[in-house]
Amino acid sequence: MNAIINEQSKFEVFLSPDEALEKLMNTIELKGWRKILDPVNPQSLKIRTRVSFRSWGESMLIEISKSGHNRSIIQINSRPLLFTTILDYGKNRSNINKIKEVFNISY
Repeated sequence: MNAIINEQSKFEVFLSPDEALEKLMNTIELKGWRKILDPVNPQSLKIRTRVSFRSWGESMLIEISKSGHNRSIIQINSRPLLFTTILDYGKNRSNINKIKEVFNISY
């Protein structure tokens, strides 16, 4: 049995994909998360969070796509780094909420 703990979210922001990416990059740096840019898709980020007393870290995939003039869709997927994790104590949801806070998204 392989229990997968995975949180996802998708929302729209009133920024161009480049502006949204820049805003994300600044936040990632401030939080001390490790980022890996995708050379194939420059509007995609893979992020690794730090180890904490609640987890061994998480991996987040953030994809930004154009939705219209100065509008972007941001899709986030957060999951534990260790596949054996069966309880995340809300850490993945918290990671997604931290990204949403950057764009003042409250839902």
